[in-house]
Amino acid sequence: MNSVIIVAAGEGKRMGLPIPKQFLEINDKTILEHTVAAFANSGLLDEVIIVLSKGYFVEGEKLQANHTNIKLCLGGKERYHSVKNALQIVHQNTELILVHDAVRPFITKELIQDCLLKTKEKGSAIPAIPLKDSIRKIQWNTNDKEVYLENSISVERADYRSVQTPQTFNYKKLLKAYNEPYRKSFTDDASVYEANGETIALIKGDPLNIKITTPEDLEIAKIRFANSNA
Repeated sequence: MNSVIIVAAGEGKRMGLPIPKQFLEINDKTILEHTVAAFANSGLLDEVIIVLSKGYFVEGEKLQANHTNIKLCLGGKERYHSVKNALQIVHQNTELILVHDAVRPFITKELIQDCLLKTKEKGSAIPAIPLKDSIRKIQWNTNDKEVYLENSISVERADYRSVQTPQTFNYKKLLKAYNEPYRKSFTDDASVYEANGETIALIKGDPLNIKITTPEDLEIAKIRFANSNA
């Protein structure tokens, strides 16, 4: 059995709008609706768990009316806490668990399938794409009053990858990993999994599987949805 956790409890402050970005509408559907439909209609998942903040449970109830096998879960203070909450209500027969950003609505059935196949083989699957731009490593300095930029150095971009979701794992191993106390370094599920002594397997990500974070991303998403319905 395969399950997916869709994390939709974030506030989306970088968008600068009065509502979280996952509830913005594109083509008469919220971004969250598009994302949930991509998983629910893939034929690859047995249950979809949506993590929401308390004030937006009504949005989840609308999705439950349109799709089967959807559960709702209350989010936590950080993403770590939201995923940990969701892991407690995953069906006990689940073998593989995916964790996905609510604001990545362009996830494809092919990428979901690739994640599941690699996880069966390796225990995890994290989609990642090469970096396009040159990058530099920031060196910070700290005194008694402030933290400030001291210097920066060039690093080889071929040694780095940009990580996407869905991040996919053996369910029992991820559940065990989330017994680790929260740390600021836990920026995604892979970092939690790795901290518990597990190995991360990378797979080829999809450059079109963008995360809608800024107003510019939103405009790109509108164009893509408009073109897909043309």
